[in-house]
Amino acid sequence: TYHVMVEAWNAISDVSLTGRYQIQTGAPEPIERTENSLTVARGGWLRFNETLASGYQNLTVSLSGGTGDADLYVKHSTDVSDTVHDCRPYKNGNQETCTFDAPAAGQWFIGLKG
Repeated sequence: TYHVMVEAWNAISDVSLTGRYQIQTGAPEPIERTENSLTVARGGWLRFNETLASGYQNLTVSLSGGTGDADLYVKHSTDVSDTVHDCRPYKNGNQETCTFDAPAAGQWFIGLKG
């Protein structure tokens, strides 16, 4: 299980969060999920999760667009926080990406923090 969270240092609006999964031969069907026009106050959280079957080649979660400075967090198996995450890009603005090769099956948690 992976959790993804985005953290913003200022209020954000009209931000998009996209998760993509590529598969190997004989693996499960690809999943592409986009959440558009996201808004979160400074210090607030938006949380999402996605369950992956085994066999995916990679997992990519991207944050893009909008205004403000959100932060992206991704974690497998447990929810994300400021200190608990498998990926946290530490970039200014809303262009952040987390990529995992051969992601584990189970629940992935995604967080956006304002």
